[in-house]
Amino acid sequence: MKGRENKRKVNKQIRKPLEYKKKERLENKKKKLKALINLQDGSNEDKEIKNKKGNSKRKENDQGKDPQNVKRKLTADEYAELKRRKKEVDKQKMAWPRIFLNCLGESSSLSVESSQNTPLYMNDIHQALISSISQRQTPPRWIRIVRATKISHVVTVLVEGVSLADILETSQLSPDQHTDTSASSQVTASLENGNADVTMEEVCDSTDIMNNTQSDNKRTQGENHGRQLKWLSDVLPRTSRSTNIKVEVMAPAKYKVAPIEELINLPIPKVDKNRNIQLDVNFLDGAAKSDVTVQEYNTVFPVTTDTRENNKLPESDKFDRRKLLLSMKELCFYNFPLAVSGCVGCNDVQFQYTSDSYSEVTQSSPLFSVDCEMCMTDNLELELTSISIVNEELELVYSTLVKPHNPIIDYLTRYSGITENMLVDVTTRLCDVQECLRKILPPDAILIGHSLDADLKAMKMMHPYVVDTSLSYNLSHTRKIRSSLKNLAIHFLGEIIQDDIGGHNPTEDAAAAMKLVKLKLQNDITFGDVVMGFGKTGWTPVEASKDDDKIGEECEVHNSQVETENCSAGNHYATNIFQKAKELNMCLLTTPLCMKSYDRERVNMKELHVEVLPGHKQVSKRTTEVAIHTDFTLVHMKMDQKLDASQSIEERHRHLRKLDKRLGRIIKAAASKSLLMFVFSGSTSNIPEDKLSNGFAMIGIKGYPYKT
Repeated sequence: MKGRENKRKVNKQIRKPLEYKKKERLENKKKKLKALINLQDGSNEDKEIKNKKGNSKRKENDQGKDPQNVKRKLTADEYAELKRRKKEVDKQKMAWPRIFLNCLGESSSLSVESSQNTPLYMNDIHQALISSISQRQTPPRWIRIVRATKISHVVTVLVEGVSLADILETSQLSPDQHTDTSASSQVTASLENGNADVTMEEVCDSTDIMNNTQSDNKRTQGENHGRQLKWLSDVLPRTSRSTNIKVEVMAPAKYKVAPIEELINLPIPKVDKNRNIQLDVNFLDGAAKSDVTVQEYNTVFPVTTDTRENNKLPESDKFDRRKLLLSMKELCFYNFPLAVSGCVGCNDVQFQYTSDSYSEVTQSSPLFSVDCEMCMTDNLELELTSISIVNEELELVYSTLVKPHNPIIDYLTRYSGITENMLVDVTTRLCDVQECLRKILPPDAILIGHSLDADLKAMKMMHPYVVDTSLSYNLSHTRKIRSSLKNLAIHFLGEIIQDDIGGHNPTEDAAAAMKLVKLKLQNDITFGDVVMGFGKTGWTPVEASKDDDKIGEECEVHNSQVETENCSAGNHYATNIFQKAKELNMCLLTTPLCMKSYDRERVNMKELHVEVLPGHKQVSKRTTEVAIHTDFTLVHMKMDQKLDASQSIEERHRHLRKLDKRLGRIIKAAASKSLLMFVFSGSTSNIPEDKLSNGFAMIGIKGYPYKT
């Protein structure tokens, strides 16, 4: 009996701590829930409690004080009430749009150290803009827009001539010349006057500015690049407070493109449930003539500027072969090796450029077709085992077997044609192939291949000028399915290739790809591509072959996929952002100086409401009257002349603060739930290349009442 009693006592002793732990967990849950509600309500109760906590001696003294001063535990009814309030807050949150940076966007954030920062392109800003005004299902590659349908209005301000260097330079002024404290007093005054337009977030931010001014001034410039971004809020306080996303943007002047041209002149996805969404690879038609496609490579590849005139069009070509080149955007989309964050080969020492320095591609640049065969190694990767390269005359320039360093576990003979015996005496390694190709290929060479991205990955090399026959030809009526090289050779060349049961022949495949490109150059840009209208007359479309390569379902709708449209001017396939004016109420507000940038866009601006005002002050005031009544408002300003004419840093600082005041006027007048997008284009083209500085963008949701 005593043993049983002792056992029961032991069990009680065991159960007792468990019960306490359960209660303790419940109390902790209540505390967390209460803290969350206080945070959402903007309560400062937690801050007061935190300030009451002192050192260990003070804690001992507090124990002897009145028990009423001790934080009491929540009752069951209070806990239920907090849960109910949290549920209401969560429901209210669902009525608001949200914006977040994904991994790629985080790498471009201004809060990241400049040495680790990967700037975005103006194309990326364009895609975010399109997603917000058209509520597309496919998000941009760097930002996530949640509940885009809840966005009431979109207000975009493009400011040319303001760069990160300008902001950093003017932020070096003494704290007395900055108005962080005055900014916080303005928020306080607004609250005292009953201004409901001031959010709790602004109050918290202004309080933080007052509390942290002394400590922030002691920080180094490197530390100021941190989350607080004080160097930015010093110069543009109103704009900085109203936006939660701040990213670096590559200055378009670095690749010699006008900011507004890249912001509005890109393909726009247009979803139509009754028709296929198509990828228009011919939007380079107009770009090649203006050298846009040449200059954009400068930002990733070491391309030297060539002032000599382009060579004449080869007699065998009917159009400029540069129109077949994949753009940087398409290279990223189709996962070609690039020295760009998020792409294959970035920060990988094994990947090399095909040349130390490239020259500008011309309409007579030489063509080289490459095909590789791969085997599976023990690291479960396809590694190069055979390569062949032919020139325009279909002469074999280079061909060799390659022995991988890693052991081969599957020779894939039925595809590669490689057997174990073939590689027994081979001593050529991948590094040897890379060295040979760097000697063989001229600096303006155009590489041709079928699904060339796979070949370049196997070669572990990067090349700017590429033509992919799996994209320039299409017989499947959809971009989701690439036509196989075997199928294309049968229908256009009348040749049967890849028919050997012993595997593929890389020389034969390389020659077939070269013949297809030369055949297309002898006709027109639409030749061989039924998506672009080839075969409407005098040609019978063919069904997709079993050999055709399926691209993933995720490619059904993508940034680079657009519905082709026949525009009135020259049957161009690229669309313009202003064409959305047919569906949305859009407005452009700018100055006479900025209006000169739109001379080429007059045809697309027929449905657009345009107002040209004398100066920035008039533009900002007019925007406050217009923005709330339009779905999309674009404001265009230029600051480069004012900043360049400034005699001192203080004068530049005054110009930037005046700009911030005008932007703040626009922010205040914008409707609740508006998407605010402020794009600063960086240095302009009149600045020397070695002094060009990138721009930046600040994005936020107007009036978002919750912590971000």
